[in-house]
Amino acid sequence: MEPWEPARPSGPGCAGLSCHANARSIGAVRLPSQDKSLGVSFNKGFKAAHKTFDAERAYNVVKAVAKLGPKMMEMHEHWTIWSPELMICGLSEEITHPCAIKAYKELGWWEKRRACEPVTYPSN
Repeated sequence: MEPWEPARPSGPGCAGLSCHANARSIGAVRLPSQDKSLGVSFNKGFKAAHKTFDAERAYNVVKAVAKLGPKMMEMHEHWTIWSPELMICGLSEEITHPCAIKAYKELGWWEKRRACEPVTYPSN
């Protein structure tokens, strides 16, 4: 598989947020009726939990996706875009649940977040 090609989109779609877009090529004959490589891209959306979200669940969600991600990549073409780097990209202590941070640290992924700019929100 080709490596990620990060892109920085501009325009109204970013709405003052730090946007993270990614592009990737899906190899030929990986999808039905696909005879050549297919370029796909997406704007990385953010899924976040409020600080009042149950601590055990926040921890378990990160650990479950970390465990299942590699298996899902083999089972479904849409999961080929998943990676630990994508999962951690844009996170910071300010916007990440403390127990999710604990799980990321246990996985050894927390420092990988520094490869991306942290997501920021409009100040209003």
